Amino acid sequence: MTRLWLTSILAICLAYFTFECFYVNYAAFVVDEFAFARQIYEYTFALPYRDFTPYKGVLGNYLLTPAFFLSHDMFAPLFYIKTQVALMNTACIAISAYWARRFFNDKAILISLLAILLNHQMLLLSADLRVDMLTSWVCLFACLALTGRQARLGGILIGIAFLISQKAIWYLFAINGALICSWLSVTNTQFRPRLFLQFNFYVATVIALYVVFWSMIATPAAVYQSLFYETYLQASMDWYLKIYLSCWLIALKHGPVLFLLWPLTFRPLFDRMPTQGLDRHIFIIVLGSLTLLQFIFYKQPFPYNFVFVAPVFFMLFSNYFSWLFDNGKKYKTILWLMIAGGILYPLIYSLIIFPIYNKNYQQSMMRIAAELTSDGSDYVAGTPVFYQKDQPINGMKNLIGPQIEYLYEPSEKLGLALLPSLYLAKTTAQEVVNQFEYYPVKVFINNQRTSYLPPLIANYLHDNFAHYYGSIDIYAPIVGERQLTFYLKFSGKYRIESTSTKPIKIDKHVHHAGNTIYLKRGDHLTSAKSSYRLVLVPDVKEDLRKDVNGEFIKAVIH
Repeated sequence: MTRLWLTSILAICLAYFTFECFYVNYAAFVVDEFAFARQIYEYTFALPYRDFTPYKGVLGNYLLTPAFFLSHDMFAPLFYIKTQVALMNTACIAISAYWARRFFNDKAILISLLAILLNHQMLLLSADLRVDMLTSWVCLFACLALTGRQARLGGILIGIAFLISQKAIWYLFAINGALICSWLSVTNTQFRPRLFLQFNFYVATVIALYVVFWSMIATPAAVYQSLFYETYLQASMDWYLKIYLSCWLIALKHGPVLFLLWPLTFRPLFDRMPTQGLDRHIFIIVLGSLTLLQFIFYKQPFPYNFVFVAPVFFMLFSNYFSWLFDNGKKYKTILWLMIAGGILYPLIYSLIIFPIYNKNYQQSMMRIAAELTSDGSDYVAGTPVFYQKDQPINGMKNLIGPQIEYLYEPSEKLGLALLPSLYLAKTTAQEVVNQFEYYPVKVFINNQRTSYLPPLIANYLHDNFAHYYGSIDIYAPIVGERQLTFYLKFSGKYRIESTSTKPIKIDKHVHHAGNTIYLKRGDHLTSAKSSYRLVLVPDVKEDLRKDVNGEFIKAVIH
């Protein structure tokens, strides 16, 4: 091992971890991260399959739970988890590079590693509060094990990866396809049927042991439902096909070179070489290509899913550049294209756009909402922004696309996609309104998802909540001019708002628009010539409507 190569790998690891630590503490959370934080938190006080339905396997989630035992702060555990993910990524980078030296050229490993890590999705999404990146690393280790014909280790690793995230099944199919092609294509290959059988035996053994263990705690039906059936429903759901092209355009805009250069990685197949080298080339190229094809035809190509193809790009380009360097091929043009388009372009693009992800506005809104609901009242945000506090309204807990569409037009087909593990529910718009009437919801947090709610729900929110600050609406019911009574969910001070200057009588007391009065929770008498709104004036200990510098933030909703 050369000192220069080792120094380069350590420098890459240090640079990656330093950037991720900065970015984790700088950037706002992605909306889905709140849902995953809530799920991970559930593992600290309940058992999966028995007490709740887990989303994906449980291995990765258990690995991320320690942060919730270290702190119960609103944000600290989430930052701890993301930093933990970044640290695990850094360790996996070093392990992958060292392991890959058994098969690939040192320079090829460095170039491929930089192209993968500086890709926009990897640089800004690899430390997301998810288990996807961990799954990708375990799959890469499995690919490296199989490249070295370690079928037992490869099978165990793919089994573990599947129990972290079922998307590892792409690699299961791709590895099997690569083993079969290597065996059929080359005479006297070392990728023999025995490897195929050993690999699948250990994959099945790991998964079977998992199923048996959790079936003893819960029931086999619960484990099967979560681990296999929900996975099938998710994979077969075609709702997201309407945004398929836009997702791909975004991904390719952030860094298209890896996909564009993919066909070049087939070039070693057309060169004369010993059989021992050819079967390895076939294995790596078929493995990478089958994985990429499965990903291309996957119906949900969200940006964060692109971390799943990082391992195969690493394998493909390490193999390709090793072939170029080791065989004295002309490589300057390809090398400069990779450096310019695969390394420098995505790096510069990421550094240009990442400042817009500043966390200040998001965290200010969350602090204000937490203070407003500190008395035990409820909130609704369309996503579980507080991992310790559940939202009471079924159908509004996680407003992803299928949930919103179901609120518009309930259907049996769409209902299959509403998985309880994602906090989704088969609920109509009228049932949502009925739940709002029942539960003491004090705060409604506006965001991009809530802007797509059906008119019935949107009108109810307009009639019962008013803008408080930034993205936060507060309880503020409208009292109609013909109403004789009204009911309030909270005791407290209320500001009377009305376009009329005529007096308003509440509980035999006369008031005017602009007055602030104290009213108790419950029924009240009213008499007014025009409708008016009672806006709850929260009794908060501290005005949190300012940033850490004491300056009022600009309340802009993006």
